Amino acid sequence: MPQEFNRFEIVRKGYDPAMVEREINEINSELVRLNELTVESQTALKNALASLEEAQLTVSQTEKPNFAALGSKAAMILSNAQLIATELEQNSQIVAQQITARAELAAVELGDQAESNYEATIIEANRRASRILNIAESEAKQILEQATKDSQSLTRANEIQNAQARGLAATEVAALRATTKREIDLLSAKLEADYAAKVNLITNDLDLQGKLKEKQQAKLEAALAARRLDAEQEYQTKHQEAVATTQGYLESAIADLSGLNQSIAGLRLEIETLELQAASSQRTILQEARDQAEALLHAAQIESRNLTQLANLNAKDIERKAEQNITLLQNQTAAIETYLENLRNLVTEQLNQGRDHGTAH
Repeated sequence: MPQEFNRFEIVRKGYDPAMVEREINEINSELVRLNELTVESQTALKNALASLEEAQLTVSQTEKPNFAALGSKAAMILSNAQLIATELEQNSQIVAQQITARAELAAVELGDQAESNYEATIIEANRRASRILNIAESEAKQILEQATKDSQSLTRANEIQNAQARGLAATEVAALRATTKREIDLLSAKLEADYAAKVNLITNDLDLQGKLKEKQQAKLEAALAARRLDAEQEYQTKHQEAVATTQGYLESAIADLSGLNQSIAGLRLEIETLELQAASSQRTILQEARDQAEALLHAAQIESRNLTQLANLNAKDIERKAEQNITLLQNQTAAIETYLENLRNLVTEQLNQGRDHGTAH
């Protein structure tokens, strides 16, 4: 870009719009000045024509006009008019070139600014989309990690509780078995001691009496047998009660273990549900982030296209106005040249007529 057209300061997103607007206003001011100059030139031409008419009137009123002086004056008027027309044409061409150059520069600058705004908008949209995706991925990762930690904690707690329940049940069963065995042993020892004591007592009684009848001895043996049978039945009853109690403890422990297993299964199902929910939340967050990113990118593209179209329209409008002003100046210049040519022909014709009239006299 030429140095004389580098009039705008470059800001972050292109040229400063205020400076561009100020430059356009200066161009419009220059056009106004040229229009005023055209008006002044037309006024000067009118004054020149008035002077010419006055000179012609003076010649016609003079009995012996000085055609040489009239030719010199007319030549001076025509020369001045020609100089004014030439200067006006040159100024019009210079201003037209300046307006065209400024319009082209403004169009290029608006295009550069639109492109810069487009790139900046795309970069900003990509940056915001990346930030949203990173935040979504981080949140989804945190949710998944927290769900995994919760599931591991619940699993460990259930395993510890299950182990404690199994240990407690085993301890209770072992204690119950030991208690039952001890009670059975004590009962057996007591029965054997009672039996031995009664045998000793009977034996002592037999020794003291010396003589017993066989019938009484048989009754005694029958009584001893009955007592032994009662003791055995009592032993069996105690043993069955102990076995039933032990079985009840075992069944209760099995039921507790079954309940714990069901609780563990429920917790595992809850953990799987949490993991599925976490995965679904992660997919939802990522999809929403992608949708937001695509929406931002689409909006940025639309805004960039609008800016580009607006810049092109402004550039075309500036170029159209410049062409109109150039055409107007060219038409004015052509009209002035035509008028001067007609004026030159008219003056020449008048001078020729004056010479012919002088020659005739």
